[in-house]
Parts: sequence; C-alpha cells; structure tokens
Amino acid sequence: MTQPQHTPHPTTTTATTTTGPTSPAPPVSAPPEGYAAGIRGPADSPYLVVPGSAHRNWVYTDPADAHARAAALRARWRDPAEIVVCKVRPVFHPGVTLTQTAFRILTEHTPQPTPEPTPEPTPALTAALTAAAAPTAGAAADGPVAGGQAPAPRTLVIEHTSAEGTCLHGTRRSDDLYATLRSLGWLFRRSVGDFRLQASQDRPAKRGAIARTVKALRTAGFAVEVRIDTTPRAAQQAEDERAVRADHRADRLTARAERLAAEAAGREDAANRVLEHIPLGQPLLTDHHSYRADRRRRDRAHANMARAVELERAAGQTAAAAATAAAHMTHRHNPETVANRIRTLTAELNRYQREHTALAAEHTAPAAAAAPATDAAVTGGARARRAGELAEHLEHTRAQLTYWQQVRAEQITAGEATNYSRADISRGDLIQYHGGWYVVARANAKSVSVPAPLTGGTATHTVGYEHLRDHVTPDSARWNAVAVEAVLRARMMANRGELTHPDWKNVEASVGEQLAARSGPAHTQGR
Repeated sequence: MTQPQHTPHPTTTTATTTTGPTSPAPPVSAPPEGYAAGIRGPADSPYLVVPGSAHRNWVYTDPADAHARAAALRARWRDPAEIVVCKVRPVFHPGVTLTQTAFRILTEHTPQPTPEPTPEPTPALTAALTAAAAPTAGAAADGPVAGGQAPAPRTLVIEHTSAEGTCLHGTRRSDDLYATLRSLGWLFRRSVGDFRLQASQDRPAKRGAIARTVKALRTAGFAVEVRIDTTPRAAQQAEDERAVRADHRADRLTARAERLAAEAAGREDAANRVLEHIPLGQPLLTDHHSYRADRRRRDRAHANMARAVELERAAGQTAAAAATAAAHMTHRHNPETVANRIRTLTAELNRYQREHTALAAEHTAPAAAAAPATDAAVTGGARARRAGELAEHLEHTRAQLTYWQQVRAEQITAGEATNYSRADISRGDLIQYHGGWYVVARANAKSVSVPAPLTGGTATHTVGYEHLRDHVTPDSARWNAVAVEAVLRARMMANRGELTHPDWKNVEASVGEQLAARSGPAHTQGR
C-alpha cells in the first residue's frame, strides 16, 4: 500500500536540499545583531520568521551571506516574493522555537547594485602600473608597503543599564575569553549569548570591574566601547521583575526535576524488566551458548540502574533548587531580613555621606590649592570621577532605603513585625526572640541585653529591637503564664538546671506558687 506523501510547511524548510542555490554556512552562535532571510509576520508583528531557525542559527554578520541564503530559499519557496532580508536582533523568547529565540526586525536590507566588471588591463598598462608601484631604494625604510597594514581589531561593547545590568556584547566562542571573563566576575548567559557582570542588575555601574575588563580585553587585541546609562529605575519595578524571574526559575526547575524523575523511573523499570527474569543467585553460565547475550543484558541492566540513581539524585537537587527559587521572595521580605537590610543600607548611606563630605573638604583645603599644576589636574580628575560615583551610590542607597522603610512600615501596620524601642522595655520584662522567652537585663539604645541561657545567666548577649516578636511586663495579665513557660525552658537549658542571674531569680519568685504546682507531682512520681 502506497503511503501518502506529506508536504512540509514552508517554515520548516531547511538548507539540506542539494538542488538549486546553496546557503552559506552560518556562524556557530547568533551575533548580537546581524542579517537574516525570512518572512515578515503580520503587519503589527516586529519579528521576522526565519525558516530553519528551530535547529540552526541563520543570522549572518555579512549581508551578502544573508542575500545568498534568501536566493536559496526563493529557489524552492511557493511565493519567492515573501522572502526578504532584514537586519535583526536575536532576543530570548520562550516557546517560539526549540532554541527559544525570536528575531526582532531592526531595518530591512536591500542588496547593493552589482558593479560593472572591470576590463582586463593590457600588458602595457600592467607593466606601467608595476613600475609605478615599485618602491625606490630610499623609500624602502620609510615604513610598511601600502596595503600591508594589520586589520582593525574587532569591537566589543560593554553596556550598563539599570534593568539589564552590565553586559558584554560581541564575543564569539572562538575568542577563547571565557576563563578571562570568569576570573573578572562575568557570567555567561546561555539563553542570550552574552556575558553579564555578577550583581550588577539594578545597581550603580561597577566602574572598577569595567576598567579591569577593558584592560584585559584590549590586551587580548580587541577594541572596547563602554556605554553606561546611570538612569535608575523604581525599586518597586525592580522587585516586581525579580519576583517574576524567581517564579519563572521555579517553574523551569520544577519541570526539569519532573523530567529527570520520569527518566530515572524509566531507567529503573528497564533494569527491573531484565533483572526480574533472572533467578536470585543465578550465575553466568560461561560454557553455555547464551553466555554473551546474558552478559550484555545484565550489563545494560546494571548501567540503567546506575543511571537511574544518578538521575534521581539530580532530580532531588533540582527540586530543592526549585523550592529555593519559589521561596526567594518570601525570605527576601521576611520582617527580620527587612530590618537587617534597613540597618545595612543606613550604614552604607552614612559611609557614603562621610566620604562625600571628606572629598569636598579636600577639594577646598589649602594644600590642594598649593599643589603643582600636573598633580592638581590628576587629583582633580580622580576626585571628580569619585564624586560622580559617590553621587550614584548615594542616590541608589537613598532610593533603596526609602523603599524598604516603606515595606517595614507596612509590615508593622499589618502586625507582621514589631516596633519596640528603649521607651517600651525595662529591666525585668520578658521578651520573645526566636520562639523563646528571655528576661531583660538591660535596655540599650538599639538592643536589649538578656542573660545567656546555657550559662544560667552569668553572661549576657544582645538582641536588636527589630528582632523582638513579643513583650510582657510584670503587671500584664499574661505575666504568670509566660513567666512559668520562660522559667521552665531556661532551667532546661541552664547548667544543672539552676538560674543564677538576679533577674531570673526575680521572675522565679514572682511565679513561685505556679512553679511549685507544676513541679510537685513530677517529683512525687520520680520518688
């Protein structure tokens, strides 16, 4: 019976056909910007449909190659007029193709007119041109012959924006720059095909790291262009995008964990299907005709079982990473974490302000005015650069501090966080910290001192007011119940079960009857 012939959709056509014009070999990886042959989408679509891009890169750096590719596509396309050549920028777009890449149209490119062929020179004209191009004896040492100059170095672009961070565009795999850039703090983004400086997103540009990278790239023979956009974006927008990225990462890792677990189960089933037909303890019959086949089956089963163990371990690690990504924003907005971040940002802001004040004082100092002209120019230039960096850091830190202080205020209003201070807590009160109750030995400006439970109260440690979860005073209606719980827990943790600190003694005395009622029956049963 004859099978019906299947006609592929035009968008699945690749360059594997040997008839007609052939397509030039494309680069291994797509450049940041290049030329591609394809079909324009609908009128409102900014993307170009590139045939064959699901399995191979068809973006060229030379427009002539893209036009040759277009000619090869037109030779076997239903409507050759649909094929156009455009300058495109590959962008990450999940779900478009297997490579998750879409091609945003920048401009449409038209081929340049072919120049008229130059007529062949006559022998007399060739001899005259050769004699005119021959250097004289005195000119031989003046420099290189015209046309023998080295080609211009390729230009790489380092671009910093608040939304994308610091990115390096224009690298190729053949450049062999991975080890160099990795040692300078850059990470390769496989989905985009470029490098990004670590911890540079939604932060001021790390000009020192950028300068070291520029020096290393120029030493390697590249020309480097630096573009820095100092415009920050709103902290709320940055947090929203961070939450979206965390959700996408959690979904992606969850799907990967499920895929690995399914593959592990399949490998284990394949191994069990072989081993369950072999009786327990059945040896290999070396003198039997089935020895080799039996040995191969057992080897495959053991390999499948070992692979199943590896895949199951990888699935567990990936699932743990997915759970971490899913809980990222919850931990980031934990009340204690927010309080710690506010304290850190406040310290950073004070440090930047002190440095800015000292820099301004040095600028107006008499020694700076009496310095030589050359030294003054160098110092003034360095001071101006540092002043600009400090201005960026001050603006960024102030914006971050304002945002997180607002988050903290919302948590206090919602009852998720406390707002205790020195005016609210006195010596002898009980405070709750990490699920346990402690007696206050001293109320400080930013923290309270509590007796260390393991020593029975002979030493103290401090707890910041922002970390306190609850507070009870001796005149509170909850005092008796909380004090009994606090004393019993402290006795369990203290050396020999004895509380030696005077404040703990006062708490014990205040609830002596309740403690006697709780401990009396236990002692009676023990005897």
